[in-house]
Amino acid sequence: MKTRLAMLPACLFLTFLLAPVPAVAVNLHLLVERGDDVALEAVAVPASGELVVARPDLVTCVLPFGLGQSGDLVPKVRRPARLVARVAGGNLLVEITGGDGRARALPPVAVADLAVLDLRVNVTGAGGRQRAFLVAGNGPATAADGPVLDMFGGKIPLAAGDWSLTTETTRRAQVATLRGVVPCRWQDGLVFVDVTGPGGRKGRFVVDTAAGTTVVARAFLGPEAAIAPIEGVEHSAAGARVVPGVMEGAGGGVASLLGATVIDGLALGGLRVDGVHANVLAELPALGGAAVDGILGLDVLSRCGLLSLERGAGDEGTLAFDPAPAPAGGAVLTCGFSIVARHIVLPASLDGTPASLVLDTGARGSLLPPSLAARAKLPPAPGVPPREFRGLDGRPLPARPVRVASLRLGTADAGPAILFAGDVPALAALGLDADAGVLGNDVLGAWRRLEVDFAAGQVRLAR
Repeated sequence: MKTRLAMLPACLFLTFLLAPVPAVAVNLHLLVERGDDVALEAVAVPASGELVVARPDLVTCVLPFGLGQSGDLVPKVRRPARLVARVAGGNLLVEITGGDGRARALPPVAVADLAVLDLRVNVTGAGGRQRAFLVAGNGPATAADGPVLDMFGGKIPLAAGDWSLTTETTRRAQVATLRGVVPCRWQDGLVFVDVTGPGGRKGRFVVDTAAGTTVVARAFLGPEAAIAPIEGVEHSAAGARVVPGVMEGAGGGVASLLGATVIDGLALGGLRVDGVHANVLAELPALGGAAVDGILGLDVLSRCGLLSLERGAGDEGTLAFDPAPAPAGGAVLTCGFSIVARHIVLPASLDGTPASLVLDTGARGSLLPPSLAARAKLPPAPGVPPREFRGLDGRPLPARPVRVASLRLGTADAGPAILFAGDVPALAALGLDADAGVLGNDVLGAWRRLEVDFAAGQVRLAR
């Protein structure tokens, strides 16, 4: 099993919840075959005694081994013949016996953590078969919408009965606590907001719906800040080993990553935000002609039922948490979304070719993989010059303009658009396939108001 902890320090999942909690039912989630398909079943583990599973359709069990993304490859010849689970010492303990009679113990998982963690389980089989499931707080599994992630990038051949898994483990969504309006401004194709940090330090942050985690520059924190290393754990038959965590920019890994920290008392205008788990960089690139102190990510932006970005006169506007919804009627485009790899992903079509687009207010332009632009047969956009994009990693991403005669978001017609075809390594690193692209501010800017309704799972765009 391969585990990639991309955004959080390793110590967090080791000491995630220390307070005693009442005894709760413990479910073990089993991935099982059903003909040519798979299902994820929740089976109760008794409070005393053992749960023993020995069935020919068993593929594996799914557990939250740590915050972040994990990958597992289960060939048919190595699928478990028997599985034993029990609860002891506050931990869920699982032992798997293979067809060769050899038994191995999986890493223990704290029972207290199960109730506060959510899992998205992505499964890929031979012949392109794919399924995704959601497990909220150790409850029953439900089918998941949106693209199926594959952290192996489809590079591992799968025969009949082989399955690869990509599992995302996240904290349970926090109660919607943010409510209020914060001034923001548009500059150089991005949205900026003023933030006050520890010690009253003032900062200029990019509002970025495609950043799963908030990012801060080291200087914004001051010398007193505690920064923990970001690490992952790779589990295999040979044992466990610690591997360095990574953070992906648009073009690849970010070399200036120093670690992670927890910030209390972050102020957005008059709104206070506590418990922000942020990645720390040595420095951030200047944007819009001035230094940038941080990136306000989805971990903070989603602390409400409804988020809106509205542009007023000139470059000024508002970032609002739980505002009144936009008035009904008028030119409003509505599209459902899924949260995949901590990103807001919209179903889309490009001149009839299906695609998935990441909602990205931190991108000046909308990018598609060249292979997707080719499948959609998108022609060049005459008179539009090529562009070069850069992410936090600083690597240039050259892209050529292409014309979309009919861009649809969900079932809604978003009209014609000019997009850019170029490689986006960060999407592949997330496990998204070649049908995924980025919907940036060049297209979003055609609308006056952007709403992300987390409660309803909808994005709304108003003229």
